Amino acid sequence: MSEKPPRKAWDAEASAIVGALGGFIIGGTHEISEAFLSPSSELESFGQIVAEISAVTVGGGLLAALIAAIHKRLSRDP
Repeated sequence: MSEKPPRKAWDAEASAIVGALGGFIIGGTHEISEAFLSPSSELESFGQIVAEISAVTVGGGLLAALIAAIHKRLSRDP
């Protein structure tokens, strides 16, 4: 039988950047759609909008880095 080639470990830093970018896009899109679809009496302050986008950006980066770290740990040879 042929041996499987070794699995390449994921780079946690690059995964975190990609996750943060995805979080920023998702958070920004959500806030833009919320601004256009909400009545003008329910608009949020600029600070709250920035805080929500920042939270989603950081969360996306952390989640992607965590997934990469788990994949790296599981892909090691026993």
